[in-house]
Amino acid sequence: MSSRAHFVVDEPLGSRLLSDELIDEVVESEAIVLATPTHNLTIPSALKAWIDHVVRPNRTFRYVGNRMVGLLSDRPVFVNISSSRGFGLGDGTDFLRPYLRTIFAAMGITSIEFCAALDGDDARFTLPPHTPDFLQEVTGETAHEAIHELWSRYW
Repeated sequence: MSSRAHFVVDEPLGSRLLSDELIDEVVESEAIVLATPTHNLTIPSALKAWIDHVVRPNRTFRYVGNRMVGLLSDRPVFVNISSSRGFGLGDGTDFLRPYLRTIFAAMGITSIEFCAALDGDDARFTLPPHTPDFLQEVTGETAHEAIHELWSRYW
């Protein structure tokens, strides 16, 4: 069934009910924090399933001609990407970041920042240059505290 189908369901059922709940969480959020591995150069299926529930016509975007126009207000999105040996992180085979930028922009959210965690004993996150100081020295052991401090800035 096309996502452009126009039909009305009086009471949401099953996955539609879940979709409504997830969209409400996004709409009510001041920021979104995602932590995801890189699977086959892109996002894992669980994150794709969440996106499929949240990106919905006439709730988070609408069609204008053949274009998707976002219905949500912009808010910061922080994405922590983990990848073994840095594969797919800036080497030309990274489909994860462009996909997430595109799909969030389709909903009206364009303020997205990425940091990458590499596996290994001397693993470090690679961060954008304007990242807050407290995130500059994040390691696998301190990631939880850094994410908590970042999260607490919004609540």
